[in-house]
Amino acid sequence: MGSKRMLFLLVAFLLTLTWPLHDSRAHVRATTPSGSDVFWSHSQATLNLRLGCPTRPLTHWGPCWDDAAKDAAARWDAAGSAFTFRIQSPSRPASVACTSSQVDSLTTVVWADTNCGVAFGNSVLAVTINWGLSSGKLVDTDVLFNANQDWTTYSGPQRFGEVDFHRVALHEFGHVLGLDHPDEHGQSVNSIMNSKSGDVDRLQTDDISGVRTIYGSTDNAATGSASRGRLGIPGSSSTQSGIGVVSGWKCQATGRLTVRFDGGRAVPLVYGSERGDTRGVCGDANNGFVAIMNWSSLDDGTHTAVVYDNGVEFDRATFRVVTTGVDFLRGVTGSGTATLSNGQRATLQWSQETQSFVATAYTAPGGGTAPPTSGVGQFLGTWRFTNSHTTQTYRLPRVEVCRGDASLQCVYDDTQRVSLGAGGVVAGIHTLFSTGAVVYAVCTLCLNRPETRYADITATDLVPAVHLQ
Repeated sequence: MGSKRMLFLLVAFLLTLTWPLHDSRAHVRATTPSGSDVFWSHSQATLNLRLGCPTRPLTHWGPCWDDAAKDAAARWDAAGSAFTFRIQSPSRPASVACTSSQVDSLTTVVWADTNCGVAFGNSVLAVTINWGLSSGKLVDTDVLFNANQDWTTYSGPQRFGEVDFHRVALHEFGHVLGLDHPDEHGQSVNSIMNSKSGDVDRLQTDDISGVRTIYGSTDNAATGSASRGRLGIPGSSSTQSGIGVVSGWKCQATGRLTVRFDGGRAVPLVYGSERGDTRGVCGDANNGFVAIMNWSSLDDGTHTAVVYDNGVEFDRATFRVVTTGVDFLRGVTGSGTATLSNGQRATLQWSQETQSFVATAYTAPGGGTAPPTSGVGQFLGTWRFTNSHTTQTYRLPRVEVCRGDASLQCVYDDTQRVSLGAGGVVAGIHTLFSTGAVVYAVCTLCLNRPETRYADITATDLVPAVHLQ
């Protein structure tokens, strides 16, 4: 993969404007310049979603662009093939592979003003860049959405002047897994993979047939669900240290679940723990598997974990291990600090039990100390609350901590802060309060008090807030 001569490059464009089509013939696979069909050798690709959120939450598949992209990936996952999209979590900064030297084995999905420095043109909605070997084995793909278009999300027929992100994401992720444009190969079919976006807003029979042809199909929907599973920790490209866990989920175990590191001995996994996040895929929730792992039992460097059900592989991840040089470090102490991206400082203390550093306190950017049980990090993300006046959904991408009265700790989005005297004020709805384990929101505009000092807020002004993401 390090040699440019080993890699091929494919670039697929999705255009605006379309015409009605009717079913005939079949799907088309993408190929290398020498004619080999492209594919992912382990029937999976990892999406590194770097799209963020719009100013106003999305009304469909939202509230963020990343949420809509995850849903589009899940539609391909549910198509009854052995292929799986994994999500890099947390996402990480990564460059688009415009040249072979930038290949990183991640499918980075981003907004872009140009296609690797070349203007998109008015009719181009998105571009998928595929890198692979002459055999057809894919090693890297990246997806660029044209940031110059007017994007939104909706279902149903195409709307003039508005581009539905979700159907475009479905199309581009089809390129990622190895499908091409049927209408550019003499075919006339209803397909999300046609080269021009139109009224089709979901996978069609032709698309499902395509992914099943590449990666194999399951006998029926029930078997397809039962065969699904993922390794969550360690994640692809993650770093592990100290004492942690191997964990993930499997809809239905046909036998004993095990994990092997670098082809070594089979380590048993305990199966059946509660995983509510799998209910939509599996139909129930008791699908988790876990095993305690001392990562120092592996050498420093890169390793591969493979999970098996009754001896059959169903997922794998390549990750990095950092150790102290011994299996279990005893009799040492240590402390330090780390600064988070929001300006908050964490106080770290060495823990022999976990063989790693743990956070014992968080210090706010302004110098005050946030309660350890309600650190500012828990307030980042998307929230929703409902009171007698309205239902509000909003996102806090960057927050600071302040102090209200003796019983309330408040967090505000620093882009919404309005200074008014020594106490400051709450502005708009972008303010959260916590009392113990319960998080509340205050909507000062709903209270007809658009400028309210923190000290003036009482418990009657608060309504419970739900953390969506």
